[in-house]
Amino acid sequence: MIFWVFLTKGIKKYHTKVMESTPVQTVTTSPSSPPVSSSPQLNPQVNYLPYASFLRRLVAYIVDLLIVTLIMMVLDTALSLLIRTFEASRFMSFAGILTQLFFYPIWAIYSVYFIGGSGQTPGKKLLRIKVVQVGTVNRPGYFKAFLRETVGKALSSILYLGYLWMLWDDKKQCWHDKIAGTIVLKV
Repeated sequence: MIFWVFLTKGIKKYHTKVMESTPVQTVTTSPSSPPVSSSPQLNPQVNYLPYASFLRRLVAYIVDLLIVTLIMMVLDTALSLLIRTFEASRFMSFAGILTQLFFYPIWAIYSVYFIGGSGQTPGKKLLRIKVVQVGTVNRPGYFKAFLRETVGKALSSILYLGYLWMLWDDKKQCWHDKIAGTIVLKV
């Protein structure tokens, strides 16, 4: 409990410090022209959208986890009923093992489908955050979403260091974001 309080206060303190210390730099070419950003990003709209916070991303992940867990519960129940229909009670535990084996492939399909298609899973939509390509506001596409959600998340899971990386990264990118060339913005 004490660790959790310390962690959340540290995250809030760090987030406030980063937000105050990163001013938007603009250069004006003439008095009548609009300010031009001095950052090298391709789309000027990206400069005005803030990066998604750690807490927002975590809550979106929990919402998506609940959705996939509900899908798996329905699948497990259907499989169990099917096995009971054939009176194969010795295979009942096999149904639970099958659904656990299918959890990660279903999670990957769910994530790649939504992030590749729109840049937002239902959890991300609820929390108003979006995965986009670095320097644009475009969705990452299915290849980058696959790379991000499979290889990238597997590497990010090593001691969870890849997920915590966003706490000190200036673009708030986790390792899976860096691998796929994506960022998560608050929209």
